[in-house]
Amino acid sequence: MPVPPSSDALGPRIDAWRRQVREQLDAEIDAAAIPAPLRDAIRYGSTTAPASRWRAVLVLETGSIVGADPEACLLAACAVEALHCATLSVDDLPCMDDAEKRRGRPAMHRRFNEALAIQAALWLLGISRSLLARAAAKAGSAPHAVDPVGAAARLATLQQKTEDALHLGQFLDLAGSLGRAEVDPEEVARLKCGRLFALAAEVPAWLPCREAAPSGLALALEAFGEAVGIAYQIRDDLDDDAEDERAATWSDDEASGRPTLVAAAGRGAAAARIEAHLARAGAALAPLAAAGVDPQLLVVLARRLLGEPVEGASPVPPG
Repeated sequence: MPVPPSSDALGPRIDAWRRQVREQLDAEIDAAAIPAPLRDAIRYGSTTAPASRWRAVLVLETGSIVGADPEACLLAACAVEALHCATLSVDDLPCMDDAEKRRGRPAMHRRFNEALAIQAALWLLGISRSLLARAAAKAGSAPHAVDPVGAAARLATLQQKTEDALHLGQFLDLAGSLGRAEVDPEEVARLKCGRLFALAAEVPAWLPCREAAPSGLALALEAFGEAVGIAYQIRDDLDDDAEDERAATWSDDEASGRPTLVAAAGRGAAAARIEAHLARAGAALAPLAAAGVDPQLLVVLARRLLGEPVEGASPVPPG
């Protein structure tokens, strides 16, 4: 398997990958035959948003470590980013979370209108599926290629699995906020944030690689991504809680009654769960290490997206 670059180069590489994902998605939007108002809404919710693009970065970092085809990885990274952006537009709607802001700006339906927000989300969902299919089409182009038809079927199944989890997670989120069900905040985090990170981490395992992939790679990366995603959601809830304390205000989550681990168990317990999930993420990478693949950069990346600095990386907005 390829030798990954050192952690010293991780910061600049993160910045470069964010730029590549933004530019590729912009090109996809430019190429689409859609009217200007809808195009503006799509861009507002994706490429011009001050976003971290961590899920897309995870696709590209994982792909780099396992030696997956770079062009296929970029398409897959854009697919995951588009899916994530689509969910944000839907989750913010008045019939869902009724959010005022997203990423420090008015939520899409408040900047434009509800109809455009829904249409933008549907377009992003569609382009996400198309991009994954195009990534799979490159599956026969590397020394250790995979069957393009089989890769396309597997990636489509992964995306459907992710979309199903996102729908169920949002349903439980709403049920909990309305007091209609007892909801486990960590289960909601697993279904929403955890599943999307799992998709991001696992996708490169189904793309063509320079060398044969080790046995169990896909399952190991899926487990790693899920654990990191849950930790990321808990960290986000902790940060929201701290910001609310400083500003003496309620976040959208608190105002809506959305169940969070911080609200249910307290800040100390939430912080402990982050470390537990990070430990689980590290343990999940054992098959990579056993096969001679150094997974340390994935561990460093996980710490970085949870707020720990990486030398050379630019400051990152949330989301």
